[in-house]
Amino acid sequence: MNRFDHPIGTVLKAAKSKRLKHVEVFATSDKGLTVRAFQGQVESFQFSESSGIGVRVLRQGTWGYAHTERLDSDACREVLEAASANAQLRSGHDQWEPSDGPVPEVKGLVAPNFDQVPSDAKVQAALELEQVARAADGRIINVPYAEYGDHLRLVRIANSHGLDRFYQASIAYAFVMALAAQDGDRKGGSQFACSRSLDFDVSAIAKDAAARATSLLGARPVPSGRYRVVLENRIAATLLATFSSMFSAKAVQEGQSRLADKLGSIIAAPGVTIQDDATSGGLASRPFDDEGVASRPLTVVESGTLRTFLHNLTTARRAGATSTGHGARASYSSPLSVAPSNFILLPGQPTPEQLAAAAGHGLLITDVEGVHSGADRISGDFSLGAKGFAVLNGQIAHPVHSIVISGNFLDLLQGVEAIGNDPNPAPFDLGVTCPSLLVRELAVAGGSQRAAPGMGMAM
Repeated sequence: MNRFDHPIGTVLKAAKSKRLKHVEVFATSDKGLTVRAFQGQVESFQFSESSGIGVRVLRQGTWGYAHTERLDSDACREVLEAASANAQLRSGHDQWEPSDGPVPEVKGLVAPNFDQVPSDAKVQAALELEQVARAADGRIINVPYAEYGDHLRLVRIANSHGLDRFYQASIAYAFVMALAAQDGDRKGGSQFACSRSLDFDVSAIAKDAAARATSLLGARPVPSGRYRVVLENRIAATLLATFSSMFSAKAVQEGQSRLADKLGSIIAAPGVTIQDDATSGGLASRPFDDEGVASRPLTVVESGTLRTFLHNLTTARRAGATSTGHGARASYSSPLSVAPSNFILLPGQPTPEQLAAAAGHGLLITDVEGVHSGADRISGDFSLGAKGFAVLNGQIAHPVHSIVISGNFLDLLQGVEAIGNDPNPAPFDLGVTCPSLLVRELAVAGGSQRAAPGMGMAM
């Protein structure tokens, strides 16, 4: 079947000889390439490759885990011994949960031409990102970051109960950052795009990054206050990705989510529906999760009401529920957790321009900073540096910078007034997608003066 035939066979054969009833082997293989361009030259060209197996053994009601990147017979037997020994270090109440049954056919996980794209074309993509962004406007003074990358992953899971399944998935992406300057003012802009292969418009990505940089020249703060806000799709997606762990049953059961007692309750505005569907063809699609459980469509929030949490087999058993197919491991060496696949806040009808018109007086946020340090994933609170534009009389006005937007994610969901028709994945977090959102209000710290009534204030 693939390169893991021998190590998986060795582990399961050794498990049988040791009369270990419940053994699982999780294997991943990753191959990647990144090309960075700077000042018309290839700054770096790097291949990466890693593979290995993680073995779980259930003994005395406890899972023991060990992993290895060596795939020879001796290493495979040793990792089984280590996992078995780790299971005996403590007692517990875990049980074997079967994950067999049919899985859906999910097409298009690997681009048909993925292996046929020559390295020269990938190098050219990175060089073109830098060249086009620099030439897009005379005010562009530097393109400090221009990168093309792609990645091919194989996932295989097998166990002592006869389960054995695998899939492959490819991803290609482009990222570029441009720096503009005028009259002593400097501003940066970036753009990101991804697909299954190198089939995106590299030139358009570069031009958009340059346009984002130049559009912010002359930006100034706005007075502090509470503003009606349009969150551009990639910013809304970034916030949804940041706080998606709130919907994890593991976080709920460990007291790490404010949604613990909210199942069946209204947690968002009536127009908000959030689904997770690993079978939908999104960039995080897969036929089964990292425990082998079949993927299926799931409505997490329906018209504002929380319908379910995301479960793996263990959290589902503890909750008296059924796994939703969200067992997740970053790689063969990672412990089992819970994570979304294609997590999307469903789009509405308004265009981004119509959202701005509906905002009346407010802000359009197109960039945020400090997400990792400025967001509390447990409480939902966030305080982030931001850039964007003032919205006056429903029209995009002057650029804005040096502001901080603050709020709570659950309050934000309840304050959604309109949802755009432009869903977009969160940059570098392809499992989460969101359209632009018009939010009733967020606190904004800006200039020293308070906003005048009716001038930029949330109404």
